[in-house]
Amino acid sequence: MENTIQYIVNYIFGENSINNIARLQFSILRKGDIVKPHIDNKKWSNKYSRIHICIQTNDKVFYLFKIKTKQEKKQIKEGEVIEFNNKVLHSVQNNGETDRINIIIDYSKEKIPTYVHIRDNNPIEY
Repeated sequence: MENTIQYIVNYIFGENSINNIARLQFSILRKGDIVKPHIDNKKWSNKYSRIHICIQTNDKVFYLFKIKTKQEKKQIKEGEVIEFNNKVLHSVQNNGETDRINIIIDYSKEKIPTYVHIRDNNPIEY
């Protein structure tokens, strides 16, 4: 699995860029689930940019973004990589019969000099 992650990171960001990754997670949105409209506004989201890589989806998964007074509806295809501003109102709906699976990468343009051990009793604030 480590080689696959390294390949994905190098493909998107360039060689030797793993130190720019602050967080990488797999995100499953089960069939019928909704991520309610929200704005990511914690310290984490103010410091890092976010990329979504679509691993599995269906034609009834919709991302909704509200920019000023306009609402934009977007579908992300399997294999597609997108970066979006998670500091604007956004939500996701999976109205299909299969789960949606994404890899979400939070990254910095500069190398991150340290790391944090995450333990069950010591969660990170996003």
